[in-house]
Amino acid sequence: MAIVDTHKNLVFIHIYKTAGKSVRKALNLSNRLEVGGVHCNAIDTMEALSKNGRFAEWDDAFKFSFVRNPYDWCVSLYFYIKNSPGHNYHNLFKDKNFAWFIDWLIKDAMHFDKPFTSNKYQTLTEFLCDKDGKLLMDFVGRMEEFNVGMNHLLARWDIKLAEIPKIEVRGTNRDVMSMYPPFIREKVRERFADDFKMFKYKL
Repeated sequence: MAIVDTHKNLVFIHIYKTAGKSVRKALNLSNRLEVGGVHCNAIDTMEALSKNGRFAEWDDAFKFSFVRNPYDWCVSLYFYIKNSPGHNYHNLFKDKNFAWFIDWLIKDAMHFDKPFTSNKYQTLTEFLCDKDGKLLMDFVGRMEEFNVGMNHLLARWDIKLAEIPKIEVRGTNRDVMSMYPPFIREKVRERFADDFKMFKYKL
């Protein structure tokens, strides 16, 4: 989803499983305007505001997001859905292994219909770039360097916190790369190639 705060003049593109709840808590964004569904990307956010005569709230705002190593991101999403009985796809692969999930994500989910502002199973760059691959953000933090990114944002709005909220990492305390035999790693490396390149993650 996207969070619009006209007081701070910001737009936060909250990509699922990238510490978004901690960002919202630190910047006190809980009661701000939410645009679109939980998978809303930057392009749809810009268009949604434009359609409502509020393009300036996008154009003039400081736009930011956080990303995550694609290998870790896929593992986190897998265990989140697998361990969430209320999720739409929980029953589909609650007994399936990670290799099956990656095939489903890349071959099926990423080709689902994409209703406006919602249901986006896509790459990080697709979340944050325009159709020509140009990054639409003013700042992108990396979840692996969360405190560094948050300190940058807190300083921008002169927010003083005794402690930066901790990242919620349920169910992923494991050796991520042990989930990736070579043939699965190659599939993720190929599909998320633009993410690895743009956000400088090691292939």
